[in-house]
Amino acid sequence: MLFIVTKTYLRGSKMIYIFLSISVIAYIWGVACFYKLACKTNNEEIAYMALIPILNIYLLVKIADFSAIYLLLFFIPIVNIIFYVFIFMRISAFIYKSAWLGILMIVPLLNFLVLTYLAFSPKHERLVL
Repeated sequence: MLFIVTKTYLRGSKMIYIFLSISVIAYIWGVACFYKLACKTNNEEIAYMALIPILNIYLLVKIADFSAIYLLLFFIPIVNIIFYVFIFMRISAFIYKSAWLGILMIVPLLNFLVLTYLAFSPKHERLVL
C-alpha cells in the first residue's frame, strides 16, 4: 500500500513540473509578444512593462491609447473580458489588421495564435488618397 501511494505521489509531482514548465513558456511567449506590440505601436519607452505582471495590463491600455483610469476596468469581473476584447480590437486597428481579431482573444489557445499574428506580422500602412 505504501508503494502505491508513493508511486502516485511521484506521478503527481511530475505533472506539477510539466504544468509549471508550460506556464513559464506561455509567460515568456506573452512577454515577447507584448514587447513586440509595444515596439510596433511606437511605445518603445514603456515596452519593458511587458515583463511585470500587473504593468503589462497597463501597457496594453497604453498601446490602445486609453487613459490609465481604464486600467480599473480590468478589476471588474465580467467587464474585464469585454474590455480585453475591446482593447485588442483597438490594437488590431492601430496596426492595420482586422479589428475582429480582438474577439478571437477570448478563445482559449487561439488567443496565443492571434497574439503571435498581431505581434510578428508586418505592419501594413494604409494608403491615403
